[in-house]
Amino acid sequence: MSAGGHKVDAGMMTHEEAIKIIQDAIEKLPTKKVVTQQDIQDFLDD
Repeated sequence: MSAGGHKVDAGMMTHEEAIKIIQDAIEKLPTKKVVTQQDIQDFLDD
């Protein structure tokens, strides 16, 4: 899985690092999306 061009390997990453990558990816998107804690959890669970 990748987000915003970053390779995401949940096994090698802390929860905080994952959230930061997600937030960084969202900031680069042309449209703003409000991300809830549930959205982040769903992303991490994939």
